Amino acid sequence: MPMDIFTLDEYKNFLNYLKDNNFLVINFKDLHNTFNSYENLPSKIVVLRHDIHVRDIDNAYNMIDLEQKIFKKNVATYFVQWNFEGCSKYEKKYEKSNKEKYYDF
Repeated sequence: MPMDIFTLDEYKNFLNYLKDNNFLVINFKDLHNTFNSYENLPSKIVVLRHDIHVRDIDNAYNMIDLEQKIFKKNVATYFVQWNFEGCSKYEKKYEKSNKEKYYDF
């Protein structure tokens, strides 16, 4: 279920809620490496994935920092929208002129 989170404070609160309520919070790589079938999944599991566009990269670093502070490890998959075209000329130009940020991230 996609979740709209608008601020880093809200993301921090969300992560703390998951931790305080004993959810297993995991990224896709660890999910694949840890569980060999759906039958073995714990009842309280959250698999986090964030779609990252150029405009999101600065906040993505902050989100990673929050995850590290709360869970002491990477708990989310960051799906980079490499070669994202956008739907406006401005967005296409912005994405194309900032591709190096994707490489760095």
